[in-house]
Amino acid sequence: MLALRNGLVPIAAHCGGLRQFVQDYDPTTGTGNGFVFYRETATALVDAIRRAIKTPPAELAAIVASARAADFSWPACARRHEALYKRLLAQAGKIAA
Repeated sequence: MLALRNGLVPIAAHCGGLRQFVQDYDPTTGTGNGFVFYRETATALVDAIRRAIKTPPAELAAIVASARAADFSWPACARRHEALYKRLLAQAGKIAA
């Protein structure tokens, strides 16, 4: 989280808590704040590094901006949890009906 806040673009395995914070960069939509590899193998890591290296500077600047904009504060976390609970309650109401 500190790396993201400081604009460092992570290359991370999709495991544990990292998957909550690092979203894989998608060049077609321009979304994401890092480069994620999903298989824990050396080949997958090298592929993620290559994708990062081949990313054009303008796109990399957008990824850095996205990383810096990430909000990991407790109020933001509480808002996400509240939204999740509301969706679950709405779905439970549909199931019970």
